[in-house]
Order: sequence, then structure tokens, then C-alpha cells
Amino acid sequence: MGFGMSQNTLSWECRKLLKSKLFNQKYYLQHYPDVLADNINPAEHYLTVGWTKGYNPSQKFNTNVYLMLNPDVKQAGMNPLLHYELFGRRERRVINDARMSLILDSGFFDVDYYIAHHPDLATGSGFNPVLHYLTTGYQHGDNPSAKFDNDAYLSIYPDIFRGGMNPLLHYLMHGQAEGRFAPPVTDISLPVVESGTILLLSHELSLTGAPIALLNTARALQRHKKKCLILSPVGGKLEQECKKYGVQCLVYPKLLIHLSRQDAQTQRFFKQFDTVLLNTIVMAKYARFIKPLVRRVVLWVHEGAFGYENETRNSNLKSDFSYVDTIYSVGNYLNLLQINIQANVHKFCYMA
Repeated sequence: MGFGMSQNTLSWECRKLLKSKLFNQKYYLQHYPDVLADNINPAEHYLTVGWTKGYNPSQKFNTNVYLMLNPDVKQAGMNPLLHYELFGRRERRVINDARMSLILDSGFFDVDYYIAHHPDLATGSGFNPVLHYLTTGYQHGDNPSAKFDNDAYLSIYPDIFRGGMNPLLHYLMHGQAEGRFAPPVTDISLPVVESGTILLLSHELSLTGAPIALLNTARALQRHKKKCLILSPVGGKLEQECKKYGVQCLVYPKLLIHLSRQDAQTQRFFKQFDTVLLNTIVMAKYARFIKPLVRRVVLWVHEGAFGYENETRNSNLKSDFSYVDTIYSVGNYLNLLQINIQANVHKFCYMA
């Protein structure tokens, strides 16, 4: 066989694994080259060592998923595939879950990290961290590991937030291929600001049209002796430009989610401001959460045609506009907004 043991000298457990349609020697050796390098029989390795490392015997059987779906097997310390062939198949136990497999194999889920953040739930032998995260954990802002921040991902991509899909699952199934960013967990302290400071909200801080226009607005306000702060869920090269011109800016990845959940620290921060300016129609969705906290919400609509058309498809946009006190627009946007959104006309101020 080319390994350290012949089949005749293998234990009955190994022979049982080798006969299983769920054990693929070729797959095992291709995915775990250390086994081949050590000249160990794949079945013997998986029986004694591989399963404890989370190695899978084939593409059809996920070791960690089986143990999580069947905590009694894990508690007994039995090899999961051997258990399935001896007992699980007859008991019709579930051997796999595509979503759990995807998350466990992604490198973004840390079982120890998750359990450490849920010591009250983990005391029971039936606690399944991946299943908990998939069903309820993510809805409460529980992070799968330090590598991925749920609330930050949902704040950066409000379309995912509106859709209600598990953020990590979305990233693995769609977001990664779409070039979306996977934000790591970070702790941000929101500052105390001077009285009279105007808050300027931008969807990002890239060196592109709308963020640059907002920076120019901040500079103009400063020339008129007005204090201001630019806040955004996504950082970028504009941060350096802000520093260059002495404009204070802050990146707060969890902004939208913390506002929607009425996070106490976030609410205290917003209550410091009298006026908040939302930059572009993309930020209109923030108005409903901000209006109860400040006296005046202003929306400045000036994005390109694609961004405008994309956002006006949002069925909640008319409702979002109802939380805005004043809308400034340029060019033909005034007419377009009045026709498409049918917002209260008296709220519109044309700015040439």
C-alpha cells in the first residue's frame, strides 16, 4: 500500500473506515500532505490524530460539523466517522450542513473565541457555537472571531442589513467574490465634541466626488468659524486630506447598526450635535435614527446618475426623507426628487 502498515495489520476500526464511502484516501492525502510525508496510513491517521485536528475524511463528511450536530459523540471522545458507520447511519443522524461547513472551513470562525464570549451558554454539553451564531448570535451582534465584525459589515453594506442575511454567510457566499471588505473587530471610543460642532456624515472617505465635496464643505465651514466633524463607516485616502487641512474626521464602522439598535454610547455622541448633514442620497437611511437625537437633519443630494437611480429604487426612501428637515440639491435633482420621491416640496431648498 505504500504506507507503514499493510491492510492485514490495521485495526478493525481502520478497516471499517477504509470500507466507508465517506472516506476517500486520495482526498485525505491531497488535503493533508503531512500524512503522506510521515508515511502514515490515511485511515490510521484519521482514526487517531486527524479527526482531533478537524481533518475531513472526504468532501462528503465534515468532522467538526458532525461533532457539533452530535455533541454526545464529541463528549464521548469517539472518532466521528467511525461513530457514524457504527451507529449514526442506523440512527439517521445528520452528517453535514452546508452553511456550517462553509463557516467552519472559512478561517473566520474561531470556536474558542465564540465560546469565551458565551460562557453562560457554553456550560451545557449541547451548545453548538456555529449553529448558535447562524441562527441567533449574529442578530445580537455576536462576532464569529476577531477577524470579522458583524455590525461593521452590516453598517458598511446597508443592503445586507436590509436583507437580513447572516453577514459572514453573505460574505463567504457573495461578498468576497464581489470585492467587499471583511472588517476585523475593533473598539472605537466616540469623542466628546465642543458645543456648536456640526456633524457631517459620509458613506465613505475615498478620494472621489461626494467625499471630496464634503471635505470642501467642511473647509468652507471652518473659514466661517464653524466647528465640524466628518464621520463615516468606511475609511479611505480622504482621511489624510482631512488631516492635511485640519478637518477632524472619524471612522466608525458600526455606525448604522448601533444607531438602529439605539446603542447608548452612540446616542450620547449624537445628542452633542444640533445639526447633522447627510452627504448624498445614500445616507438618507440614517435620518430616521438620527432625527430623534438632534434638532436638525440636513440632506445634500449631489451624487452621480448611477448612484441616484440605484438609491431611488429603495422602497423606504420616501419614508427616510420624512425625517429630514431640509434638503439641498443641485442641477436637475430637485425636479427628479420631487417627481420620484414625492417628498414635501417645502423642504426643498435649491442650491446653485
